[in-house]
Amino acid sequence: MNDEGRISEQLRPGGAGTSRWLAALLLTIPVIVVIGFAGLVSPPGRMFELGSPTPAPMASDAPQPQADVEQMVERLAARLKSQPDDVRGWNTLAHSYYVLGRFAEAAGAYERLLALTTPDAETLADYADALAMTQGRSLAGKPMELVRQAIALNPAHWKALSMAGTEAFQRGDAKAAIEYWSRARAAVPADSDNARMLDANLAQARQLSAQQPAQATSQQR
Repeated sequence: MNDEGRISEQLRPGGAGTSRWLAALLLTIPVIVVIGFAGLVSPPGRMFELGSPTPAPMASDAPQPQADVEQMVERLAARLKSQPDDVRGWNTLAHSYYVLGRFAEAAGAYERLLALTTPDAETLADYADALAMTQGRSLAGKPMELVRQAIALNPAHWKALSMAGTEAFQRGDAKAAIEYWSRARAAVPADSDNARMLDANLAQARQLSAQQPAQATSQQR
């Protein structure tokens, strides 16, 4: 197995769909939001059918030290300098940088990946996620532009919808947050961590929505 394959194996939690925006822990009304980190999607290569047994891990499945993973990532980055059109390589590198918390480099890798391929909702949402992390977890500006592009391409893309809901709630727009999070909720399995997290977010958004008319009436007096 080459470095690229080893990286994919070792960094499974950073697979496509991992979001740092879904777990918005809404602490007070109206607008104090703490973003939690949660990888709530089954990582690539570990999607087993319902009811099928999960195979016992092989010795080779044991995670390698992070230093070893980082060395593999650096080798991949070096290889891409001589093979700059390797789409799969850029995809792996972008995800790897993201999982390692190297968000600026992840954003750069996603930008390169998009330059080589036809934009798709998954890549746009992942790019928005990484770019927002470089802005202190703010989705304002280009991250939201990317999120809107992702939703335009796939109106049922749960990650993009989740981020759009978080951005709306941060602005105090409970109605928009409810709309986006409801659409995201409909796009995930009913009995999943994603669904439970979205249910919690929706409950808080509805509470905010109920508060807003009363606040507006109070301010008019």
